[in-house]
Amino acid sequence: MKYNVLFYALILMIGTVLWLGCSGKTGTEEGMAEAEKAASEEVMGQITAIDNHANVVTDIKPAAFTALGWKLKDTVTVEFEDGQKIDCRYVENYGDVPVGDYLVRFDIEESVLKIAINEGYLAETLKIKSPGKVVLRKMHMHSGDQ
Repeated sequence: MKYNVLFYALILMIGTVLWLGCSGKTGTEEGMAEAEKAASEEVMGQITAIDNHANVVTDIKPAAFTALGWKLKDTVTVEFEDGQKIDCRYVENYGDVPVGDYLVRFDIEESVLKIAINEGYLAETLKIKSPGKVVLRKMHMHSGDQ
C-alpha cells in the first residue's frame, strides 16, 4: 500500500509538470505571436504605375489603412521590392510635410495610395519601376518619442 501511494503521488507530480509545461508560452511561441502581430499590422500591395510627377501609384485602398486603425500623421515604413526602405508620413495633402520629405496619401479621385516626395520625384530619386511589390508597416513610437 505504501508503494501505491508513492506511485500515485509520482504520477500526479509528473502530470502536473507536464500540464504546467504545456500550458505556458515558450520564447519561440512569443516570438511567433510577435511576428503574427507584425504581419497583421502591415499592408501589402502592388505598384501599378508611376504618374507624371514620378509619384508611385499603388493598388492599396483606404480600407486597408482603416482596418488597421492607421490615422493621418502616422509614420509608416515603406519597403519596395528591391529592398529599399523609406519612412513616410501618412498625410492628406503634399504640403502637410516639409519640402523634400517622403509621404503617403490617398488620391481622392482614384482612391489609391500614392507614395511621393513633397515637391520631388520619388520614382526617379529611388529608381522605382512599375510593376513591383510594396509593403507598408506602421512605425510604433516608443515612450519619449514624438
